Amino acid sequence: MAGPNSVTNILYPATRLTSLGRSWTVQNSSGQTPASAIPGTTAMLVLWNGESSPALGVPPGIGSEDAGKQAAHYVIDSVGYTAIVAQSAIASRTLWYMINKGPVTAPTDDAAMTIRSLIGRAANYPDTAKKAQNQTVTNDGWFPIGTNPTLPSVAAGTIWTGLDWDARGLLIVPPGGMISLAVSSVDVTASSITCFFRWHELFLPNTPLR
Repeated sequence: MAGPNSVTNILYPATRLTSLGRSWTVQNSSGQTPASAIPGTTAMLVLWNGESSPALGVPPGIGSEDAGKQAAHYVIDSVGYTAIVAQSAIASRTLWYMINKGPVTAPTDDAAMTIRSLIGRAANYPDTAKKAQNQTVTNDGWFPIGTNPTLPSVAAGTIWTGLDWDARGLLIVPPGGMISLAVSSVDVTASSITCFFRWHELFLPNTPLR
């Protein structure tokens, strides 16, 4: 007879992580203006890791001599953007990310952006992430994620486009670190882009940032 473990074993990896209750998402509270070239020292959205205490996993002091040196890391599940402006045939946009070299000075937290639980927890976000938009950053190197498809001809009506990239944990923001997002576009309509992060807070060995 199939038991509880039979169901657990067929779940998506992200389902298991999200079910633990420390998976979150945040997006811009207002539209941002895309860059007309490779981004430089302005990020549309940043997420800074202010954690210093354990999140998920084995509590400090249990399991190994290094367990007490572990702390909460932000494992990026996915990132993306939505262009809240009518799409034209030539409007090609590219999403860029940057893992800033750390440790990074904490940005001023933007209270207008609300961090929300991916399982709908009623309580407010309890941890120490800081988020900001239209943030001045050090250019530590931007990398393209993808470009939205262009339309073969101008479409009637208003068509919004977007991009949702499944990072699958490839990007990790350790304590004191920061990740930045930006969009470049041939269409630089003001206040037309909203970006987002989704992440899991996991208990991992400390990562050296110096």
